[in-house]
Amino acid sequence: TLQQPSHLLETNFSHIRGYKGKQVFVHRKFAPHLEKLNAFCKSKDLHLLVISSYRYEQDNLKNAIVKPATFSNHLVGCALDCNVQYKGTLYNSTSLRQSNLAKLPERVRSYIAYIQKDTPLRWGGTFNDPVHIDLPINKQSRSTWHEWRKGCAKDWENATKKPPALQNLRKLARKIRDRITAD
Repeated sequence: TLQQPSHLLETNFSHIRGYKGKQVFVHRKFAPHLEKLNAFCKSKDLHLLVISSYRYEQDNLKNAIVKPATFSNHLVGCALDCNVQYKGTLYNSTSLRQSNLAKLPERVRSYIAYIQKDTPLRWGGTFNDPVHIDLPINKQSRSTWHEWRKGCAKDWENATKKPPALQNLRKLARKIRDRITAD
C-alpha cells in the first residue's frame, strides 16, 4: 500500500472494488467523485468491478480492448475501467455499448445516466469505451494533467520500491495477476 502519498490513494469502497481482488488506486481529487458514485451504486444494488485504475506509464498494458490514449486519465489516477455487476450478472464492454442500452436492466441504465448527469464525470461509452469513466483532466488542463502524472508516478515509484531480492517476486506476482485478469 502507499505511504503518505501526495496524489495517489488506494480506495476501499463497498460497491466499487477491484475485479478478482485487484487493488484500486486513484488520484485523491478523483476519490470524492467515486464516493458519490459508490453511494449511488449502493442505493441501486450495483457493484462496479474495476479492471483498471491508475496506470503507471512504464507498465505494459496487456489485453486492451481500446488502444490507450497518449494523455490517458488513467496515467493521472482519474479514470476507471469497470464492469457492472447486478443480481449476479456481469455487464462488460460488449453488453454496455450504446447500441445495447435498451436491453440493459433499468438499474444498469441508471448507472450510466448518473455518470452522464454528474457534470465532472464522463462515461466512455460516448467515445467507444463503455467500461470507462473518468474525470477529464486531460481535456480541462494539460498543465494540471502533466503535474498530476508526475506526482502520481512519483507516489507509485516510492510505494513500489523493493529490495533487489524481492524484484523477482514482484515480477512473478505481476505475471499471475495478468493471467488472472486475462481469464
